[in-house]
Amino acid sequence: MLPKVCISAQVWSGETTITKLYPTSTDYIFNVSYSNSVSTCDGGTRFSIRKTYSDNYNALVSSLIAAFIAGKKITFVFDDSQAANCFPYIDRFQILP
Repeated sequence: MLPKVCISAQVWSGETTITKLYPTSTDYIFNVSYSNSVSTCDGGTRFSIRKTYSDNYNALVSSLIAAFIAGKKITFVFDDSQAANCFPYIDRFQILP
């Protein structure tokens, strides 16, 4: 019997600053100072929260707005195995003190 191997493709961004908020009718898009090649727009700095992703969408978006207004840094998680696109979806984020 072979051992079961679990490979996680989740990546933490590291501390970053929110530079722009860009709400749309389907996603809440935002830009940060961090960049990754999974994001193909704005030099890899554009990410999003999917509106249909979670029951916590409103809480996620309002927390992101509050962090932006307060000038707080965040760190967020995304799956880097998703196809590279203009605004890849994040999974969750932390607002740093």
